[in-house]
Amino acid sequence: MDAKTAFAVPGRLPLQSVASLQERFIAGSLLYLGLIGLLWQFSGL
Repeated sequence: MDAKTAFAVPGRLPLQSVASLQERFIAGSLLYLGLIGLLWQFSGL
């Protein structure tokens, strides 16, 4: 689902898609932090 369609029908946006967006954001943040941690460990060696 695209951001344009989400803003086009704000009243019909299901809660499930909002939860999935939050899950994607959290998963992306954890992945990003994990990559930074790996780079930090390798640079520490």
